[in-house]
Amino acid sequence: MLALIWIGSLILLKKDLGKAKAKPKFRDMLSKSRAINILSAARLFLFGARDVWFVVALPVYLSSAFGWDFWLVGGFLAAWIIGYGIVQSFSSSSGPSSSHRRPPRRRTTRAR
Repeated sequence: MLALIWIGSLILLKKDLGKAKAKPKFRDMLSKSRAINILSAARLFLFGARDVWFVVALPVYLSSAFGWDFWLVGGFLAAWIIGYGIVQSFSSSSGPSSSHRRPPRRRTTRAR
């Protein structure tokens, strides 16, 4: 079944699908808001630092400090990521549900 879908996509889809018609300038990719650009740069560096930590620093530390081999480090990190995903999946349901929330009170003033 998947092979038929793949062959159909090769025949029916355009060859230039996903290719840009014109190359945008770098300036066009930035927001007009300076605050949004600063926030985007901060997110880029924060996520980059996190990735360097998990891809380079943490495996090297686990290997050197505890003497773990490649498979033990990889297994531990895989279990950590799976466990973290499970915890995140429960986090949205740990707070008050939307059906139990009451709308905020509105103070209205009456003309006297």
